[in-house]
Amino acid sequence: DGSGRCASRSVPPGKPVGLRAVIVESRTVTFEWRTSQEGGAVDAYELRVDPGAMEETLDQDMFDIADGALLHTVGSLRPGTAYTLRLRAVGSGGESEEAELTYRTKEETATASTGAAYEVLESLHCGMSS
Repeated sequence: DGSGRCASRSVPPGKPVGLRAVIVESRTVTFEWRTSQEGGAVDAYELRVDPGAMEETLDQDMFDIADGALLHTVGSLRPGTAYTLRLRAVGSGGESEEAELTYRTKEETATASTGAAYEVLESLHCGMSS
């Protein structure tokens, strides 16, 4: 501007890098990503999970970033369902582009047949009576 002062220009953070699911269960998924080295500083991340339109803001300072990876677990999911996770970085300069991940939760499997458990209990009871 010719005034001799440096103009302060805020730059939005870069898009989250390497978004991937690391643990997928029937009702939860844990995913990881890294902060982009491009763009401005990150204050938080905005997360959206569909279907269900779950939205969450993740503070930048709530993660263990010793190895550079950020982790988060999403719960209350339905078994055997395809989900799309969208994650964007937010900073004083605005929002980044979205990183997107599509995954399917595992099907739930019964751990024991209730009929078989009933049969065992019934046979124990019958053998105990005189």
